[in-house]
Amino acid sequence: MVPMAYLVHRVCEEFGVLPAVAARAIETDTGLLGEVLDVRAFVRAWDAQASYEAQEPRPTRGPSIPKGLRDRLTLARVARLLALKGGGAI
Repeated sequence: MVPMAYLVHRVCEEFGVLPAVAARAIETDTGLLGEVLDVRAFVRAWDAQASYEAQEPRPTRGPSIPKGLRDRLTLARVARLLALKGGGAI
């Protein structure tokens, strides 16, 4: 069960009403208020994800490794292969 104070807070934040109005709306609610709060939270999360994905291009495949780290990993692999083949280190 969600505390009444939290529900009042959520309704006040979402709809910009006074706590007395929010408490009355919660007490007389038939379930629609909870659904509206959930939908609004979902839309905010959806918009946040869309704006995050729009900020930086993502690779279409493979892991997302920063270029500097990727270069160091590649050099480490080459050094390991050369050592295994007896060719020495870089």
